[in-house]
Amino acid sequence: MATQAMAQGNEGDLLMLARGWGKIFAAEAFPDGVGPEVDFGQMEELASQGAQALMQGIVRELVRKQAVALGDTQPCPTCHSDCRVKWRQRGLQTRHGEVEMPEPMCHCTRCRRDFFPSTATSEA
Repeated sequence: MATQAMAQGNEGDLLMLARGWGKIFAAEAFPDGVGPEVDFGQMEELASQGAQALMQGIVRELVRKQAVALGDTQPCPTCHSDCRVKWRQRGLQTRHGEVEMPEPMCHCTRCRRDFFPSTATSEA
């Protein structure tokens, strides 16, 4: 299975896109405009919460795309029998807060063991 790297050279475009989402987020948060009663600390807190939600959405979507690439079955690392991939929700602590994300897990009935496949190991 071929892997794809992030498109090189578009980091600036991606950051501009995120800044554009920031403008939309701010407009939605204050549809009637920002009055003098809103201090900079409140603005920063709102921006922080928005950035965390954006990060969570990006990570969840990337993990979802990896899940599609993983497929429905994975070989057992011990006996190499095909085992069905099941998914469970897992909280993962990141630099920007916790993200609830799906985690793949398999159970080999032949070896009677659980294992946790990843796209990196499934390409061997």
